[in-house]
Amino acid sequence: MSAATDEPTARNEKKPEYLVKESGSEDIPSENVIEPAVQDIDYNSYVLYLQAIARALQGVFTIILTGVADYSNYRKRIMLSCILIYGALALPYAGLFNDSYTVLTVSAVLFALINTVQGAYGALEFSYIPLFMRAAAISTTTSQALHSQIHEDSISKPEIERQPFNKGVQVAVSALVVGNVGSLVALLIGVIITYARPSTVAASYHSFLIAITVAGAMTVILGFVAGILLPSVPGKRRQSSNPLLPFHNWLRLLGKIRQYPEPFKLCAGWILWNTGWANQLSLIGLLFREVLGLNTSSGVYTTWTFTSVIFATLGSLAWLYAFPRTRLGLKAWAYVFLGVQLFCIVWGCIGISNSAAVGFKHAPEFWVEQALFMSSSSALRALNRMLYASMLPRGSEALFFGLEIVLDLATGWINPLLLGTIQNATHNLRFPMVINALLVLVAVGFYAWVDVGKGVRDAEVDYE
Repeated sequence: MSAATDEPTARNEKKPEYLVKESGSEDIPSENVIEPAVQDIDYNSYVLYLQAIARALQGVFTIILTGVADYSNYRKRIMLSCILIYGALALPYAGLFNDSYTVLTVSAVLFALINTVQGAYGALEFSYIPLFMRAAAISTTTSQALHSQIHEDSISKPEIERQPFNKGVQVAVSALVVGNVGSLVALLIGVIITYARPSTVAASYHSFLIAITVAGAMTVILGFVAGILLPSVPGKRRQSSNPLLPFHNWLRLLGKIRQYPEPFKLCAGWILWNTGWANQLSLIGLLFREVLGLNTSSGVYTTWTFTSVIFATLGSLAWLYAFPRTRLGLKAWAYVFLGVQLFCIVWGCIGISNSAAVGFKHAPEFWVEQALFMSSSSALRALNRMLYASMLPRGSEALFFGLEIVLDLATGWINPLLLGTIQNATHNLRFPMVINALLVLVAVGFYAWVDVGKGVRDAEVDYE
């Protein structure tokens, strides 16, 4: 269950007057400028600076932790520690409602630390997928041998080969569904707290902070429960006590591109798609409010937030049901999901023309788009994790999943900057969607380039 916020302070609508001043004025409060110790800083710039710092810290922390996680016998303990720290850092937010520079500083530090832990936790969580897949392969082989001894026949080879992928889908989808359920619970907590208190700006702001604290407490509690249920997996023996071992392992990983090219290809396509998807998600939310004339506190927008998570959950569950019951290959499924994503983005591009009657200009279009876009993206996220996991050599799981997260962090700032420039020049939220469409098209090329069979065979060769 997520306890983090998108900004260090609660909402842009309410900023402490004690902290903000208009440039060039000593007396007039403003919504635009924060006064630190040395000079005035634009509030939006302050948030962007803080996000940049948080991304950098998250990248460094992920590099260090995933660089040693595969060598440690404490993969479970490291991941659970990240969960508990993540939740614990959210606990103080309920008390950070006073209008003071100290409160702003503390909330900013907490925001940066929460984001720092988040990336490493994600990489370690995903690194369990290939472990479960290998266990399923061993179990299937053993069952096949017993079946042959008893019945003097054998299970078909395609069925044996598909079992690890079925298990990978189950694990990947289960992780997404549990995360989505956590998001829904957090949203419900926020709504309940907000409507149970007086409807003033200050009360709404404080309710927002209380919801973060409650979500953090639930994260800590569920983290302890996960500690009981999650299996402990021993790692490979550490050959060196060099304190620079994490960075050494990352340099070695980059040198493995020629030995294991397929996961690197998929990683590139995955990052390109994810960048386009994330930016499209942001644009469509802004466009939805603009076209319908809504604000973030609107009941319709609250419903939109809930249905977004619900459609995502239903999409991944539908794929979990369909995958073992069809003979459609993994890449074919990927093309289907990417095709739906591209269709939704191009539909928005059609609306660039003022003469076009469609292109997210009417409310029903947004709801249909949300159902298609969120359901297909959730299923594709599960597919990406499972497919990537199937091509990772034993003993390098955390390192490879850390690579995906670090590369996403390293490149994720470029496209929002480009989209912001386009939006500033055109004042039309549909124009930046063209860039998202191009990103998805290039991603399709990388997916087509991946040879899944070769990647699985390469993964059988020892990483060391």
